[in-house]
Amino acid sequence: MKNKALYLLLLCALPLSFYAGQRLSAKNTALRDCGDNPNDVMVPVGSWCIDKYEASVWSSAQGEGSAYFTDSNLSADAQQIMPVGEKNYPAGCRRDGAGCTQVALSKPDAIPARGMTWYQAAVFCANSGKTLVPDGVWQLAATGTMDPGSESGSGGTSGGSPKDGAQARCNINTHSKDWSTWLKPESGVRPTARAGSTAGSAQACISMFGVEDMVGNVWEWTGTNGIPSGMDLEKFSQGKYVKDGSPFATRAANWNINGSAFGCDGDGTEMGKCDWKNNIPAAILRGGYWDNPEDAGVAALWLHSSGATSRWCLGFRCARPR
Repeated sequence: MKNKALYLLLLCALPLSFYAGQRLSAKNTALRDCGDNPNDVMVPVGSWCIDKYEASVWSSAQGEGSAYFTDSNLSADAQQIMPVGEKNYPAGCRRDGAGCTQVALSKPDAIPARGMTWYQAAVFCANSGKTLVPDGVWQLAATGTMDPGSESGSGGTSGGSPKDGAQARCNINTHSKDWSTWLKPESGVRPTARAGSTAGSAQACISMFGVEDMVGNVWEWTGTNGIPSGMDLEKFSQGKYVKDGSPFATRAANWNINGSAFGCDGDGTEMGKCDWKNNIPAAILRGGYWDNPEDAGVAALWLHSSGATSRWCLGFRCARPR
C-alpha cells in the first residue's frame, strides 16, 4: 500500500513539461505529407505516399545527369530484352541489385525506366528512401483507373488532357502489328505526365488518388517476389474493364507451385540464357503495358516472370509510408 501511495505521489508530481512532451509525441505520429520535390512527385494514398508517375532511373537524386534503362535501340542481346551499354545500363550494376547506386524518381516528362530486374528495381527504390509498392497498396492506388478497352484510339504515346478522350486513355494499344516499334527508343511507351491533368477524370488514365498510368504503358513490378508462378503459361488477368459496365472480367487461370515462369540464369551484369522454366517462383507484375488491350486492368496480375527477368515492357514505381 505504501508503495502504491508513493507511486501516485510521484506521478502527480511530474512536471507539466512531461505531459506537454507526451502531447508533442502524439502530434508527431500524424501522417506526413508526400513532399514537394518537382523531380520526385508523390501523392498520398491512405497511409502511403505513392509515386505519381512510373519511375525513371537517374544518376543523381536531383533527377539530373544520366537516365538509364530507357533506350531500347541499345539492346543487343539475341532476345532483345536486356539493355546494354553504359549509356543505358549503369556500370557495375548487377542484375541481382548489387552495385546499383542509382536512384528511382517519379519525374514528369521522363521516359519510364524499363528492362531492369525486380532486384534492380527494388534497390533503385531503396536508394531513394522508398520501396517497391506493396502489392495490396498498388491495387488500392489504382482504384478508379478505367481501362477504356481495345477499340481504336485507346491510349497513345503522347497522352493528352482529359478533354482529349482518345489520347488521355490508358496506353494499352499503341504497338505496331509487326512489332517494328519494339526496338525504337520509346517503343510504344509514352513519357510520364501524359495521362491527363485532372485526377479522377473519366477519360484520363488517372486513379482516384491522382496516380497516373497504372493501367498500361509498362507492366509494374510490385513489392512481392518469390510466389508461385503461372501454370501452363496461362495468365490470371482479372481486372479488365468491359463495355457492359462490369468492373472486372471473368477471365482467370489456375496457378500453383508447379507452374512455369520466364527466367534468366545469368549472374553479374550478364543476362545468361532466358527461357520458360518449371517450378521457379515469380515476382508480381501489375497493370498491363502498351500492347495489352485484352489483359490490362486495375487488377491485372502477371505471374509469368521471375525476379531475375528483364524485358522492355517491365517497369516499376516506388512508395514510402507517410
